[in-house]
Amino acid sequence: MNIISRSEFLKITTFFALGTMLDACNSNPKKTTQKEVEKVKQSLTFLDSDLIIITNQDERYDSLRAGFNKRINNTPKVIALCLTPLGVEQAVEYAILNKLKTTVKSGGHCLEGFSSASECIINVSLLQTIAINADNTATIGPGATVSQLYNTLLPLGKILPSGSCAGVAISGLSLGGGYGILSRRYGLTCDSLVAATVIDGQAKKHLATDNSPLAWACRGGGNGNFGVVTSLTFQLQEAPKTIQTHIFKIKSALPERIQSVLENWFTITKNLNWNLFSGFVLNKRSIFIMLVNSNPEEYTAKDIFDQLSALTDKTIPGSLMPTARAVKSFYGIQTPLYFKNSCAGLYRSFDDIAVAIPQIIEKIHKSKGLIYAINTWGGNIQNTAFEARSSFAHRAYNYTSELQSYWELPTEENNRISEFDSTLQLFLANGNTAQYRNYPNVNFENWQQAYYGKNYERLKTIKQKYDPNSVFVHPQSI
Repeated sequence: MNIISRSEFLKITTFFALGTMLDACNSNPKKTTQKEVEKVKQSLTFLDSDLIIITNQDERYDSLRAGFNKRINNTPKVIALCLTPLGVEQAVEYAILNKLKTTVKSGGHCLEGFSSASECIINVSLLQTIAINADNTATIGPGATVSQLYNTLLPLGKILPSGSCAGVAISGLSLGGGYGILSRRYGLTCDSLVAATVIDGQAKKHLATDNSPLAWACRGGGNGNFGVVTSLTFQLQEAPKTIQTHIFKIKSALPERIQSVLENWFTITKNLNWNLFSGFVLNKRSIFIMLVNSNPEEYTAKDIFDQLSALTDKTIPGSLMPTARAVKSFYGIQTPLYFKNSCAGLYRSFDDIAVAIPQIIEKIHKSKGLIYAINTWGGNIQNTAFEARSSFAHRAYNYTSELQSYWELPTEENNRISEFDSTLQLFLANGNTAQYRNYPNVNFENWQQAYYGKNYERLKTIKQKYDPNSVFVHPQSI
């Protein structure tokens, strides 16, 4: 039985990711005694209007610890629910005083549940303010979601290039890079970051601006490494008036044709106009290709349209759609799912997967639900000025990929993950080891270089300065 309809599958799979300690993974957590509750309350004085400390005796505990991935079942000792930026400072002080290893949760969409994989979760999901400034910037709370952002900015004719999944919070998205259908035109989400307010591992407040080391680290260094972000200020862009999305399909194809179509798709998309974005999705035997044009009023992309149409069996031309309406078509499912997703490598061209792809296609062709998605990078993501001021390490690549598996019942998990892991290993053995930080996998052996490349050593130095006692810890924290 499929867990999602065909239309829902198309919304989920084309666009990216919705970003373990033994004690944190116990599915039957030990109940906190009342004595322990009183002890933690007395360790720090704060107002309930700023911060609420929640233990597993609180009826809100399960909903606040849960994330988008139902496969993850982390059970922290406490959840520090922050109601104000001051509450974040108090939460860090609380974690320090109680010697609790801590993670940061904004939207809870980390594919591996890193935002809840420690003793204390500092939950900033309620900090959702969006303020438009006179200098064409916006100051945004870390818990504000992609849909809230678009609903606020687009009526003003403004946009921040970001992701497509409606419920993803802007903090985790941007700190790891952040990309979507407008990234080739405007750059990654982190490239628009002007400033960030950060509470570090010593409960000290910092304003990270310009080209300071902390600002550099916030532009691609990942969430929950150096402290808790309480606000982010972004440069805004003029929003496209309309967006046009063309769909190209093959309902069923043999492995030989799948490989041919994929290789041709790489060739066709190699030098796309920066206004264009394309995604390729392989789901068992079916192929789904999307071509998104963010400037259809001036550039029709007819040559690309014709080439993709000739390559596939069915073409669904897109109409000119107002941007505020168009972005909603990419929102996808917003309720939690059982899944295992991760990056399957970053590529410069088809050559990077040519040797391994026949075996990979054969595996997916026979699988019980593996999905392989590739999306175009390049364009303004490769802007050298953006590269100089950010820690995002993988701008030279032209494509990112994601391997995905979804299921409905917990009993299906072991088989699905086994199939997923064996397929992912084909990419790793092929040398596809550079990975996108926001599509993590807990089993990446050399994750430091996979995510951060040559920038990892500098990020370690910044970590030592702002979190010398490693208050912020998750399975792949710096």
